[in-house]
Amino acid sequence: MTLNGTLEDFSPAGILKVLSADGRTGAARFGGPSGCTVYLHRGQLYFARSETTDEALATALVRPGRLTADDWGRAIDASGERPMVGELLVRNGSIAPDLLASVVLSVVYDPLIELFRDGTGEFDFETDTVHWLGPFRAFPVDAIVGEVRKRVREVDEWSGTIPGLDAWVEARRTLPGTAAQVTLLREDWELVTALSGPRSITDLATELGRGAYSTARVVHRLLQAGLVEVTSTDAEAEVVPLRRHQDPSPLDLAPIEPLDEDPVLAMGLPHRTPGAEDPLTTHIGDTIADALATEEPAADAAVAPLDEVDHALPVDEGTWDEKRRVADGNALHHEDLEPTSLDEPRPADPNAAWLADLYAQFIDDPEMGGANAGKKKRRGDTQALDVAFKAQDVDGEARVSTLKRLMGALKKI
Repeated sequence: MTLNGTLEDFSPAGILKVLSADGRTGAARFGGPSGCTVYLHRGQLYFARSETTDEALATALVRPGRLTADDWGRAIDASGERPMVGELLVRNGSIAPDLLASVVLSVVYDPLIELFRDGTGEFDFETDTVHWLGPFRAFPVDAIVGEVRKRVREVDEWSGTIPGLDAWVEARRTLPGTAAQVTLLREDWELVTALSGPRSITDLATELGRGAYSTARVVHRLLQAGLVEVTSTDAEAEVVPLRRHQDPSPLDLAPIEPLDEDPVLAMGLPHRTPGAEDPLTTHIGDTIADALATEEPAADAAVAPLDEVDHALPVDEGTWDEKRRVADGNALHHEDLEPTSLDEPRPADPNAAWLADLYAQFIDDPEMGGANAGKKKRRGDTQALDVAFKAQDVDGEARVSTLKRLMGALKKI
């Protein structure tokens, strides 16, 4: 007997209950935009499909942890024209029967929810029509109808925040409010880890191997917990991904503007910044160093005066005061320094002792104070300062030797 009619006179739930009560085996075809085909075996429902359900079932089953592609292919080939793919998968141990039933229910809820919400048009029942999966496990129609009605109410409740299955989901970067921790169900965690960026609910369902409305339930639960956001279109989804994908292509970097050339580096390396030094001390030290660095002339060669030495680095004219150049050591004095007493212990090093005498006699005490205050300079006496500063009665070799001693003493002090 053929059963047909329109959904204006009968509800989908009422039609399925009638067919279940009669123990029918076959397919109830519902027309309209939200139409689908419901398969019954002896009054119990084992499958329901729309145009995309078969592909969604294969995608949900063939994945790591569920079913391998080889097992799926062998079951399809072995079944041939017989509707027993599900039975072969369970019989061969390719997948656990409870897991297979769970995946099937998740997929078949999608066309049933669409039918119960917006079903219009005509319907008819075809006896003995079967689905290729086969009735490996059938479910009571009353239980399925009750679950579908419950989910339809849920969809109507969250329609304000989840406008449709094409809505985009994005993860929040921080926990809501002052929450320090959250507790997630297994389904919640799997969905969160799949959010590498804004994605539609349909895409998430395909990746997770679930039905679209089953995925939407998880999204709604996470939305209520403040862990995700839902936008109506992908144009509104502008969030930084939690997990960035590496781009194998080389980065297109913008050209770098050249830096301003350092004028100091342009003078050549190495270089150093001169510190704040006394110009007189710097000038005398450079003069002595240059004199010692030059090759010693022959004994009969005259030593060039220190003020005629050609320095490689010119003295900065802005800092050198010609008035501070001292030709005579007796004119050099420091009013702020106390004269050195000859009674103080003499240094053990002979160079240091000689230098101390030099400072005590001619620099620290310009008037020749101390123990030598009453002595007068006699003709023919060679004074230390005369040797150091170009005394006319000392030959060139003595001058150079004195300069070396002075430089060595300065280094040791």
